[in-house]
Amino acid sequence: MPLPEAPKYPCPYLSAEEINKYLPPLYDQGWRIGSSHFTLPKHVATDAVQAPELAKEFFFAREHSEAGIAFIEEVERLQSQENHHCTVLVNSVCVHVRIHTHSARPLAPASTSNVKPQTKPGITLRDVRLATLLEEAFRPYLTAGTALWRSQLRNIRATVRPMTVGGIERLRHVGGRRNVWAFDPACPVCGQKHRGEDCPQKHEVAPPSPCRKCGQMHWQFLCDAQ
Repeated sequence: MPLPEAPKYPCPYLSAEEINKYLPPLYDQGWRIGSSHFTLPKHVATDAVQAPELAKEFFFAREHSEAGIAFIEEVERLQSQENHHCTVLVNSVCVHVRIHTHSARPLAPASTSNVKPQTKPGITLRDVRLATLLEEAFRPYLTAGTALWRSQLRNIRATVRPMTVGGIERLRHVGGRRNVWAFDPACPVCGQKHRGEDCPQKHEVAPPSPCRKCGQMHWQFLCDAQ
């Protein structure tokens, strides 16, 4: 997987060329684009702080919980090494990582290339670099059999694997993403013409973002939380 150099802060958003070069290898290893809305504190409701972000679940065998703990330590080490931080959610079998850049700068329109836009959280090469380093750190756990290969499954929803600047931006806000899917009557899990509750893959395919009811990584229609 190509490893980009870390740009200086504030970092520019990914360009079309960078998206085409760096995102497909990450998508092929189970990464996707989600919204930071799902990890905001409940009392924070300002749209301005939401951002698109790289996200992935790293699954570990239940009998090898020590491997998950060791990987979390790797995540912490790489964050310090790169001077770049991510959100980490943990349960007994999964380390869920979400990455975006707070000090990011939107790309300037071609007609105003000399004008620097104000900073706004987004996805930059620093996020790509950290995701790639995390992927390299995870590989030995897969080889040793302490991590699960389901972690590497490519998400079947094309909407969470955007290949354009605009496609990434549409995932900044939860409402925007819902609007993209609102016209699609297909199963949210596999895209076929049936309800998500009836999908045979509902327990194997991870959702694009945590359940809004409980924060766990399962489809909301499977959640028992009240």
